[in-house]
Amino acid sequence: MCRALSDIREEMFAMKKTMINIFKIKSKSRWQLLALYTVLFAVTVFVTYLPFWVTNTSLMCEDAFSQHYETRVWLRHALRQLFRGEGVSFWSWNVGLGADTIGSLGYVLFDPFAYITAVFPEKYLSIGYTIEIFCQLYVAGLGVLYFGKVTSMDRKYSICGAFAYAFSSWALLAAGSHSMFLLPLALFPF
Repeated sequence: MCRALSDIREEMFAMKKTMINIFKIKSKSRWQLLALYTVLFAVTVFVTYLPFWVTNTSLMCEDAFSQHYETRVWLRHALRQLFRGEGVSFWSWNVGLGADTIGSLGYVLFDPFAYITAVFPEKYLSIGYTIEIFCQLYVAGLGVLYFGKVTSMDRKYSICGAFAYAFSSWALLAAGSHSMFLLPLALFPF
């Protein structure tokens, strides 16, 4: 029994040593830290969201679909009208029972990440929504890296903090329900 316990301790010590070696990159610049964060973020996103891709399931849940799909389609059409020089109506009978578009859909207009979905055609809107969520999580982690730089935090703690923040339970819950709840998470550290 004691031998098994010592084996477990040795394995844990070896794992700890391996993790420390990953973060012992003597980066002369923040670009190397950013590259490390980007690669680790991509791997973490791939592993975390692999079940969604395997089952061909969207991150846009039923409630989010009924709310955000229509607003993203409206944003896409409004931007098209603006670029064509047609202008955008400030009142629409298609919003609720008739309401002002800026007041009712302002949460989409003033969300910088929502414009990512405007690039995608309507049939691929769910892919755009997923990319929007990943960008928000990525920027949230970048904010913590920036915070680490400003406070002269050690780089390994900065990168660990970035992952703890970007993949916290709140972030994963918001990513699976409504992306608008990720906006404060992404912009707060800046």
